[in-house]
Amino acid sequence: MKLRNNDAAQLAGAHVLVVEDELLLLLELKSMLRDAGAEEVYLCRNVNDALACAESTKLTLAILDIRLGQESVTPVAHRLTNDGTPFMFYTGQTLTDPLFAELRACKIVSKPARPQIIIEALADLSHQNSEAAQC
Repeated sequence: MKLRNNDAAQLAGAHVLVVEDELLLLLELKSMLRDAGAEEVYLCRNVNDALACAESTKLTLAILDIRLGQESVTPVAHRLTNDGTPFMFYTGQTLTDPLFAELRACKIVSKPARPQIIIEALADLSHQNSEAAQC
């Protein structure tokens, strides 16, 4: 995933949680986020690790896959909402998945997406006021 030159500082200083069960995609997202200026990128492949990270780390943004194997990322989404951390879904799940009914106000980017689409979605979340950025 390659960014355009003007995407390089859009996430300057951000601390981003990425919750994704596919290892290669997780590593690509980390590289892309760092290239976009993220200061820290925390990688989690399951709900328990993501919840522990959200509890112990001051996050500024998050990217969540809606399903992690058989697990639903819903507990993480609720935790981030309660903490006031803006997040988006980056998922291959269809919009007819029942989990979207509960979280339909959230930003959703469908897999696969160009890097600049993902970065712009996160940058938009980070620039919105905290109330509007929440699901």
